[in-house]
Amino acid sequence: MSTLNPMTGTPWYTQAATINVGLRVTDDDGATDTDTIVVTAGNTAPVATIGSPAGLDTWHVGDALDYSGSGQDAEDGSLPASAMHWEIVLHHCPGGPGDCHAHVVEHHDGTSGGTFQAPDHEWYSYIEFKLTVDDGDGLHGTASVSVQPVTVTNTYQSSPSGLKLVLGGIQQTAPFGKDAIAGSTNSLSAPSPQTLGATSYYWSSWSDGGSQSHAFIASGPVTRTGSLMLIR
Repeated sequence: MSTLNPMTGTPWYTQAATINVGLRVTDDDGATDTDTIVVTAGNTAPVATIGSPAGLDTWHVGDALDYSGSGQDAEDGSLPASAMHWEIVLHHCPGGPGDCHAHVVEHHDGTSGGTFQAPDHEWYSYIEFKLTVDDGDGLHGTASVSVQPVTVTNTYQSSPSGLKLVLGGIQQTAPFGKDAIAGSTNSLSAPSPQTLGATSYYWSSWSDGGSQSHAFIASGPVTRTGSLMLIR
């Protein structure tokens, strides 16, 4: 609601106060309905500030991320921890930055900070820390910081080239590359048998020594090759 009366250009309220403003509407048949809002005149909303993490910080799966914040209000001064509320949100964007959905993974009230352990999740994902602070009149201020993951790019090949491999439940034709969050657990398998041209191939081995279907931790750029044999 504007602080100025659009008809006169003067303030709606000339004294600081918390005011219940009501509206009643009546239709042609005499039926009515009402609604109310609370207007805090002569008061400003508090300002939330996140000290950590910083926007340039990054994370690996399992990292302990410290978060802290503060609140300042023009009328109340520095706000206590009891006025603070945190949401830690995991944004998962399987199709890239424009294709995201969000999960609130932790919610904390009445604390100025804490420690959050970065979860194991699929690429691309990032973590958002959101702080809300409340002043004594019920006004709110918010701030947020997004922290990006450290990623590694693995390459996947088949021998012979052109066979199908399944990474994270998605079948693709080798060779291909795929990013992963550093420290994340990923599943990999080679369908067997499969046909290339008019020839059938059966799984033989992986270059990382894993079984036909296995999991690995993305710890750095690695090329993984699945070998399939021609059996006559």
